[in-house]
Amino acid sequence: MLPHSLSQGQRQRLAVASILSMEPDIIVLDEPTTGQDRGHLNKFLARMKMLNEAGKTIIRISHDMGVVAEYASRTIVMKDGGILMDAGTREVFSRPDTLGKASIEPHLLARACNDVRKGGRDVPVLLTVEELERYVG
Repeated sequence: MLPHSLSQGQRQRLAVASILSMEPDIIVLDEPTTGQDRGHLNKFLARMKMLNEAGKTIIRISHDMGVVAEYASRTIVMKDGGILMDAGTREVFSRPDTLGKASIEPHLLARACNDVRKGGRDVPVLLTVEELERYVG
């Protein structure tokens, strides 16, 4: 099968597999979730998490804040080539004002937590459904 006959998602997975075969210590991924269905996306992100836990540095450029919330321990917010914020992902999502300067909104769960916090309740900024389950459970 010729690479140009593959779907966008298949081409994306082929490109990542080609890079991974070289076993680099640092992996840079620009919008790696584009064109992926949920099943392939979950497998891919789980694999990147495993590589990171094994000591590989994973740099992911993404506008998918749900993926950032679930898989990034550190987030750098940029605008016009400059860094607006470089902090842990939870801290970044607790600052919607800074994200807004870069035209980014936190994902739904973090937005809800921020809204509750604005109302005066002391709740943490939750990043995943699992964190929400633990918090309310």
